[in-house]
Amino acid sequence: MPEVIEQAVPGTVVSSGALVTPGGAQGPGGSTGPPGPTGPPGPSGSGTGDMLKSVYDTNSDNVVDHAALADNATNATNATNATNAAAVPWTGVTGKPSTFAPSAHGTTHLDNGTDVVPVVTTVRTGLTPKLSGSATTYLDGTGAYSAPPGTAGNMLKSVYDTNADNIVDQAAAVPWAGITGKPATFPPLWYRSLNCRHPSVGTPLQLNLSKVMIAV
Repeated sequence: MPEVIEQAVPGTVVSSGALVTPGGAQGPGGSTGPPGPTGPPGPSGSGTGDMLKSVYDTNSDNVVDHAALADNATNATNATNATNAAAVPWTGVTGKPSTFAPSAHGTTHLDNGTDVVPVVTTVRTGLTPKLSGSATTYLDGTGAYSAPPGTAGNMLKSVYDTNADNIVDQAAAVPWAGITGKPATFPPLWYRSLNCRHPSVGTPLQLNLSKVMIAV
């Protein structure tokens, strides 16, 4: 029986004439190594596109300007522009007008309309009642048109203000401060003699007064 010199490892070379016994079962494979570097790109295709960048990417940012799903999206995490949105903050609205013309009130708010605004009362606000058409009445606190109290006078202007200067001609009493054109001084009146007749005697009495001053 030939002598076993060595057990050859599969894939190795042994000397001539040596007896090689069969190898054992192969062990489990090792873990996969890291991937190798990416190979060079393949050759360009020969086809041509049917979409023009001047149409679909007008700002040349390599992103299409519009997409069918994006333009009508209900929610968007990040969006620069959106054709339709459920809510937009006021600061994000562009091209806002500086003024807004008021809308005309609908005729439905008037009398016989479908949503009439009620007339003001003592318990609620509302519209002014229909005008009375009289220039001598006013809208009082009860919501009715009434004549102002005390408008009828009981003095005739033809009697108390004959020159129609809106000042009464005479007054029963006037305060001193209310008199205009008063003189600054009042000179005294001097009398040399005074003739009088005594009513019981019936004869003239001669009264010689050197000076009699009567101050007015």
